[in-house]
Amino acid sequence: MNAATLAATLAALLAAVLLSLALAVLLALTRFPGRRLLVGLLHDAVALPPMLAGGALAARLGHPQWRLPAASLLCLPLVAAIARHALARGWARHGRDLRAAGAGSLQAALLLCAEHRAGLAAALLAGLARALGEAGFLTGPAWLAAPAALLAAGAAWLWRRDASPPDDTTM
Repeated sequence: MNAATLAATLAALLAAVLLSLALAVLLALTRFPGRRLLVGLLHDAVALPPMLAGGALAARLGHPQWRLPAASLLCLPLVAAIARHALARGWARHGRDLRAAGAGSLQAALLLCAEHRAGLAAALLAGLARALGEAGFLTGPAWLAAPAALLAAGAAWLWRRDASPPDDTTM
């Protein structure tokens, strides 16, 4: 892999992270009709096989250059689902206090993001591992698999560090 592919992969990840964080905040802090369905679809999209989706998008659009935007689309549900879960736990714990203190939606979202940065970092690491895997970094020599294992271990450690007992309000 060359530096241009790495730069394009990181740009795809950045776009996915920005969209994912906005979607996670929306799903974690608001209630609206169809929200549970949207959360379910988000979780279903996490299980989408990367090569299947990337290949389907490339075949549909007729050019293999679409593999990197496909990596962005594949990172989006994974990052959004993990971030939504972290923020929803925080909202369940602190939402009443934030509302009583008069925090607006944006201020509450920023405070929750700061409070649950370990869960958000886990989401970012998981997205990075998926983006690198989709770009082909992990299909080369065996020594390239070590960074993915370290990213996955780091994401799991951060997630456990930020974890709390589950509750029914996060779905």
